[in-house]
Amino acid sequence: MSIRRASVSLVALLLACGPQAAAGPAYPHVNLAGGVRRVRTLTDLEEVRDVAVGVEQTYVATDDGLFVFPADGVAAPTRLGRAEGLPSEDVQAVALEPDGAALVATAGGLVSVRGTTATAVAGVPPSARVTDLVVQPDGRAWLCSLSGLVRRDAGAWARFGDPFQCTTLAPTPEGQLWVGTTGGILFIDGDVVREHPVGGGLPENYVRSIAPVLPGQILALLQGPQRAQLGFWDGTSWYGYVLPEVDEPLAGLVMREGLDATLVTRDRAFSIAPTGVGLAFRAIHAQTGNVRSFRAATTTDATPPAEVDVARALRPSVPFMNGQGNPARAPSLVAVPVPVVLPSGMYRTSQSGPHALLAVGNGGLVELGRREVTRTLRTRTLVPAEDLQLAIETRGGIWVRSRDGDIAKWVDGRLRRLALPDEIAPQAITSGPRGAYLAALTRGTREVRIFASESEGWRPLVQRTLDLPVAGISFMGIAPGGTIWLGLLVERPEGGVRPRGVAVLDPSSEAVVYHHREAPQGQGLRMPDEVSAITFDGAGNAWLAALSGAIRVEEFQAIVFDETRGVRGEVVTDVVSGEGRMWIAAAEGLGSYAERQFDFFQPPIVRQHRPLALATDATGHLWAAGALGLLQHDGTAWTHYGVAEGLPTESLRDVEIDGDGRVWLLSEDAVLVLEAP
Repeated sequence: MSIRRASVSLVALLLACGPQAAAGPAYPHVNLAGGVRRVRTLTDLEEVRDVAVGVEQTYVATDDGLFVFPADGVAAPTRLGRAEGLPSEDVQAVALEPDGAALVATAGGLVSVRGTTATAVAGVPPSARVTDLVVQPDGRAWLCSLSGLVRRDAGAWARFGDPFQCTTLAPTPEGQLWVGTTGGILFIDGDVVREHPVGGGLPENYVRSIAPVLPGQILALLQGPQRAQLGFWDGTSWYGYVLPEVDEPLAGLVMREGLDATLVTRDRAFSIAPTGVGLAFRAIHAQTGNVRSFRAATTTDATPPAEVDVARALRPSVPFMNGQGNPARAPSLVAVPVPVVLPSGMYRTSQSGPHALLAVGNGGLVELGRREVTRTLRTRTLVPAEDLQLAIETRGGIWVRSRDGDIAKWVDGRLRRLALPDEIAPQAITSGPRGAYLAALTRGTREVRIFASESEGWRPLVQRTLDLPVAGISFMGIAPGGTIWLGLLVERPEGGVRPRGVAVLDPSSEAVVYHHREAPQGQGLRMPDEVSAITFDGAGNAWLAALSGAIRVEEFQAIVFDETRGVRGEVVTDVVSGEGRMWIAAAEGLGSYAERQFDFFQPPIVRQHRPLALATDATGHLWAAGALGLLQHDGTAWTHYGVAEGLPTESLRDVEIDGDGRVWLLSEDAVLVLEAP
């Protein structure tokens, strides 16, 4: 890891931006029915742990593998996982070697990656979960984990010092290392360690991130039980500060372009400066430091460290300290808003040489320069290739299915992947009378499993072996009576897959009923194979969208409504029940069915936009998305929403409404969430 820093005064180093108002975060928004809605753009499912920026590649460590981006960040990244030589896809940290290779820490051990080729690293003493990794210009490497430090010196790995819970590393240009822990800060110079504990003046014991600013001086983001605060060590004393006017969570500290100390919150970034137009830090702690020095021993003991309770290790363990010493003598600091438009939802900062990178919840990475975002790195793994599948729990939880079939839950404004056993291949999710449901296949078999959500996770509900050579499940629906409808994809003899109607599972019966083009007499109903969506009417009948019309499946018959029976254009892309009628998105426009009549005579605004995807909200009102934006019907009138109203794009492929009134939209390259006012 290369580091550069100017030898200038602290005043010049902590650069203040030009005068501007210290306003709250500005969010993209759309003027939608019911008020102004905040717009979130979601693209990635991975949780970013670390980043290393090289000359030709940028390596991103995530909870689902290592992503290798080209230097320009424009082309799609290459993902490395177990199949490519990683011992685990739980990648915890990454750093660059002096020769340009990447040293990668995974839950299963270390590997060296050059380009996209991984080679195992031997001789590393075992450790608990890795939290940070640094390689210094002379080749010395440091592994920070919840069981302490491991050092590579002259090519040999050994444990360094006594066990402790390490949280973060910050190397200096002079070759020293600052180490954050759950119990204070260490400064390592060769084999000599200087310890900064809470009892020695440090305002809080739990250290989240460190930014070296001048030789012997640092800024640190410290976490207490009640709140986080900024710590400043000037070489002799510790000072603690808070920002009273900022209530969003703090993400970390970075040095923009190696020069500008910057505090990053969930929604904003602030340059830390002695003076300037911005928000004044309030000093709450000042105390002369009492630093203990000692020489650390090294050991090559290969005995695995004791198990560490990660949740406990990440929880502060001392009372909040407020007003220690004489805060009135603390140097003044100001948080000057960075004049850069940033995405909201930032949760982690990473420093790679002069590069300051910010991880955005389900939004990839952005690199923060002095006056602009210099690049954005995204995997697009969240964006589904087909429809947007949402499932809503009875207690309000929201589940979303990603491009690769992963299932993720919306938690605190982010989608987080659900861990499932390796033999389970998630296929589809949906909402039903009793909450959220998941359909999965057992890998390598024809066995389908249905799960229902509950407070402790997902409960097995139905398990059946299908008669057809099932290769996938394209959609899922739960009838009012509890039967489970699955859109089947089957293997073609010549290769590939194709739709094959639906299978109906009843939790109270072992039998599986199949409705498709060649359903045997008495074992199912004959109907077209090419179906793509399902809903249910008030009588409990299933309605299916198909290439040959809208299909209503009753107890003893499947009726295909095509052009001869009133459906314009026959190709139906979606069906949904609402406002006392069945809404049908067809090739030649939007129509409805009520009292045995189809009505495709819609106002010009609807005929012009021809929506392809439909959803209804809690009031039963219709929302419709298509290539020209979003339509909403309030029961009497239609309203169109597009770029002029604040949408980032008008090219929409799907729409869903969750139980809290959020509108979820699928565009070509992102999932958009319009949050309720």
